[in-house]
Amino acid sequence: MLQPGQGHEGATAIMATLPSAHPMQLPPSTRGEQLAEALPHERQITQGNGTLKLPQVHPGWHNPDDISSYQISSVDRARYHLRNRTNDVVTFHMIDKHEADVSDHEPQFVDYDVLIAISPAYARSARANPKDTSVYIPSNISSRTINVFIQIISPVCANTLPTHYLWKSVKPASGVYDRFGAVKAEKIEWALDVLLELILLAREMEVWWICDMVVDRLHWMYQEQTKFQDICAAMTVSANGYVQIEGKQVYIGSRLPPIPALHFNLSTDDFESQAVAQMLTGRADMPTALFLADIARALKGRMNPDPLDVPRNGFCARYHHHKSSSPCYAALP
Repeated sequence: MLQPGQGHEGATAIMATLPSAHPMQLPPSTRGEQLAEALPHERQITQGNGTLKLPQVHPGWHNPDDISSYQISSVDRARYHLRNRTNDVVTFHMIDKHEADVSDHEPQFVDYDVLIAISPAYARSARANPKDTSVYIPSNISSRTINVFIQIISPVCANTLPTHYLWKSVKPASGVYDRFGAVKAEKIEWALDVLLELILLAREMEVWWICDMVVDRLHWMYQEQTKFQDICAAMTVSANGYVQIEGKQVYIGSRLPPIPALHFNLSTDDFESQAVAQMLTGRADMPTALFLADIARALKGRMNPDPLDVPRNGFCARYHHHKSSSPCYAALP
């Protein structure tokens, strides 16, 4: 069904052809209207005699430091076993020889009815050849990305990216009893190349809300990086141990206090790569292409005001695929 991707030139020239973005000139789109209600900018709780407003958590929020390297929740463990309880399967076959060897050791599959319902691309293939229950994965997509894709769509659709790759294991995790079989968990490092690869697979399978999910994670990463850059720029250390904070000289000694290390570092070079060029050509996917072009421009400092700094409903309308008749993935339980 899927064929190996063709080579492409760098993304710079392609991005230049996309329209420049301006937060006050959003295209007339109905996408994201329901999200404006489903995901308010802030929520309220009653505390004592008053009301406390709390900011809405970004759908792409992620804290790797809170995630165990090998322990998973009981819900994730149950979902893993439910995915395997099917006799009517579609198997993913890897074209890359190394990935094929990994896949042969532990075949990756998903329930036939689930994939038919989720993937229009596979549904068309199944109608043309009902006896073909295989999906052939191009060499630029790894078995780990297939593992993630299956977790997101089965047994029910997820509204967050998974935290671990999950594999069958003969050795149970320490301190965990699982009557249905041991599960080996491998913490996912959500680097840019891993996210871009998931977009490639989601595009091929035409599961557009997974593209939206990845775009939200990239947007959150961009916001976090910008926030920490602003903090560092606002604080300069003098020889006598003072720093300038909001116009005041504050003594902190000879060193700045530690700032939590970012687990990513987005750069303009990342968005001029071969992988990005591949996403900006081929299948029509304007929301994702526009986001990648905008974030590349923003990283270069060419966007003032920043088109990525918009209310949630405006962001959803510009960069997501769903229409007003279908709520955003993040608004679903």
